[in-house]
Amino acid sequence: MDGDATYRRQTVYGIGWGPVTAHIHPPCVPTRLCYDAPILAYRYRHNGTAIDASHASDKRDRRMPAKARLEFTVRYYECDPLGHANHAVYVNYFEMGRLEAMADAGLPFSSVIKQGYAVVAADIFVQYKIPALMEERVEVQSCIVQFRGARMTWQQELYRCRSGELLAQAVVNGAFTRSDGRPVRVPQAMRSLLETVYLPDAAWPPPH
Repeated sequence: MDGDATYRRQTVYGIGWGPVTAHIHPPCVPTRLCYDAPILAYRYRHNGTAIDASHASDKRDRRMPAKARLEFTVRYYECDPLGHANHAVYVNYFEMGRLEAMADAGLPFSSVIKQGYAVVAADIFVQYKIPALMEERVEVQSCIVQFRGARMTWQQELYRCRSGELLAQAVVNGAFTRSDGRPVRVPQAMRSLLETVYLPDAAWPPPH
């Protein structure tokens, strides 16, 4: 992997966001919560230790819901000859955003697996707006807008950090399953952790 590529994450608290043309938070706002790390080497709040959702702290339970934010650099090998990020790479960007959001909420994917569950993508819709360019800084913003049975619906956006332009947006329906693949209602202890990125009022109209 590209060891000199860096990722930065931050959580910005707010009242949520609505249609992308009206109620978005300014992307890439620097705060003391930001830090850099090697590509995909996520450093969780608990030093990377798998977290049992049943032992969430009272402090975490009281966190104000907020979008999770992940900032990173578009790498040259992800781009086409025009210097644009290949369209397929955006799926990876949004997946990294969801994983980071879960980890920031106290539920790294390793903990989900350890407890005998998995989270799978049921469907993904990506709408492309403006190309992401080679070596520029971009940011994925992620939140959950709906829980329904085994499903949770994520809404995500990719922004250009320098200008704040919206590059792409995604709607992803994920499903909780047991290790054998059978769908299961989102475990309450895990849902309690994910409430920190649950913003039902932030849902924007489904893209057409």
